[in-house]
Amino acid sequence: MQDVHTSRLRTRIAITRCLVALGAGVIAVACSDPSTAPQPRVSEALGSPAGIAGGKIFLGGGPWGVDVSNNGLVYVTQLGSGQVAVSSISAQTISAEIGVGTVPTGVVFAPNGRTAYVANQFDGTLGVIDVASGVQIATIPLPNGALPFAVAVSPDGNQIFIASNQTSVFVADAHTLAIVDAIPVDEAPNAFALSPNGKHFFVSSFAGATVTEFSIASHAVVRTYSTGGAPQGLTTNKKGNELYVVNESGYVTLFSTATGAILRILTLAAGGFGAAVTADDVHLYITEPDIGIVQIVNLQNRKMQGAINVGGQPRRVAFNSTGKVGVVANQDGYITFIK
Repeated sequence: MQDVHTSRLRTRIAITRCLVALGAGVIAVACSDPSTAPQPRVSEALGSPAGIAGGKIFLGGGPWGVDVSNNGLVYVTQLGSGQVAVSSISAQTISAEIGVGTVPTGVVFAPNGRTAYVANQFDGTLGVIDVASGVQIATIPLPNGALPFAVAVSPDGNQIFIASNQTSVFVADAHTLAIVDAIPVDEAPNAFALSPNGKHFFVSSFAGATVTEFSIASHAVVRTYSTGGAPQGLTTNKKGNELYVVNESGYVTLFSTATGAILRILTLAAGGFGAAVTADDVHLYITEPDIGIVQIVNLQNRKMQGAINVGGQPRRVAFNSTGKVGVVANQDGYITFIK
């Protein structure tokens, strides 16, 4: 499964199937509040959270993936209930749940905030959500029985990149919703990062122990990074000169994107999973599901800075556009806002 994979693939599939069974018949379509419609982005100073976890916002269905739009709308996938929950940075409550496909994992907003895409893993489709109405309006079937794990959108909004359980990243045209390319990668691509200049995208292959960098325009390979272990979440800094790859084997690797050289390897307290960088390029947040914490790397000195105890099994993490508020999806049934 998207994120639900690693070297412990079979165990996680079994867990997710249990979640699906528990959530059978719960799928429902709900419309979002009109206030969640895309709004113009307001210019604010960039920063980082103080690193304080707020209260738990309880959410059923095994929260997994998360993304935040430029105007602060929050989408969280729910594995077991086949839904995407709707929240916001301002309200920090659940305002709606959108019915999607079976075992939704990755979710991402299009750059304009009007559309979102969700990996409906066990359906073998990519769901297309109209943000204004809060409804999944279309699905894109993946070829050859592929199951989607993660999803990313090109900065111009024209291409959708879909990681799957096969050795391919599929590319869909955002306008026609047709699959237009299949890019060979190492086994089990599971997470994406985009370069800030809009030219490249990166994909981690946890079973292949690599990260591959591609040209967004041509889909040609630019560089392959050897990570060892089981690479999961990854992200660049906002300058685009560094790449951070979180590893389920218990470390994070800092790479130079100019040369591909390893800048530093930092040991984590447990296996790492999700990753996100604050907008000011000061901190890297890393989720560690096995021990219920989010560790923080200070990117200025490239050292571990501390940890936030969120409990449960934190999965994906994302920040709002200013970087001052983080959102952590927790598989144990809640989300946490970090301020």
